[in-house]
Amino acid sequence: MTLPAIISNNCWGAAFYQEREIPYNTPTVGLWIHADDYLALLEGFPRLIRSPLTFAPSRHGAFTYPTGLLGGEVEIQFMHYESREEALSKWTARSQRLPGDTGDLRIKICDRDGLEQSHLDRFAALPFRNKVAFLTQGRFNVADYPWAIEVDGDGPFVADGATLWNATKATERFNAADWMASPTPPAPPLSPPASGPDRHSAGPSGGR
Repeated sequence: MTLPAIISNNCWGAAFYQEREIPYNTPTVGLWIHADDYLALLEGFPRLIRSPLTFAPSRHGAFTYPTGLLGGEVEIQFMHYESREEALSKWTARSQRLPGDTGDLRIKICDRDGLEQSHLDRFAALPFRNKVAFLTQGRFNVADYPWAIEVDGDGPFVADGATLWNATKATERFNAADWMASPTPPAPPLSPPASGPDRHSAGPSGGR
């Protein structure tokens, strides 16, 4: 049985793997992605996720950690990585372990790092079968988005990824294990999956 992979805009998803002591089969751990870049990644996912990762100064600010540029288009902030070499190595290995069927992807977003109404509308239009959005209580009309879940915010936005994980575990409206186990009909293939051990050496223990 294929283990579904969590695609997340920050460190939220890493906790699922860490608590269960299972290897990462997703590259989106130990990092954060601005809303504009994240929607661009999701909208072009099959192409972009296999595109080359290079590095460049960020257009979102001056950071001390590496900033990646996926396919020359999508900025990725590797906040829990010491070097470009480490970020590239981990991203490459974990990308190769993604499931080959897009129906095995679990897509998460939250209202940090520039997310606005327009991003939610684009997220709604994505073809992925299993997705969830964690949004600050009262910030958006969640009735328009059946996959949206309101949580207490960190000021105007939800908390950082690790803190948000704990908050979502406490809500009765979402169960991560059930979400991961949700059956989905077959979807178009992404690419053949690869395998290999990789448990939690990139240490996304907090942050976005």
